Amino acid sequence: MENILSILKTISLVDLATWVLVVLAAGFIGQFGRKFAEYLIERARLKKKARAGSEPLQPAERKSELPAGNSGGGTADTETYKQPIDSKAAKEKAKLEKKLAKAAVKQKKKAEKAE
Repeated sequence: MENILSILKTISLVDLATWVLVVLAAGFIGQFGRKFAEYLIERARLKKKARAGSEPLQPAERKSELPAGNSGGGTADTETYKQPIDSKAAKEKAKLEKKLAKAAVKQKKKAEKAE
């Protein structure tokens, strides 16, 4: 305990303020660096979609693809982009096929267990 008190007595207020400012600056740089990296990734994704021939999603439309807690905005952004009906039907069909396959495997396991 005495070691900690002696260390605290040797630290000046100026040194403490300097370290606090250094940590805050590092956090500031880190946060904006992360946002810049996300921006670059989004831009690359849009370019890749444009090269593939499909129409690229605009950043406001992409917000609707994020989970509800991460949208960062109101509901107006989420209503602007709606998936085509065909893709929804295809997803539901694939989901149903997956459920049927799982049920078949489950029945097979039950039959093997009963024997």
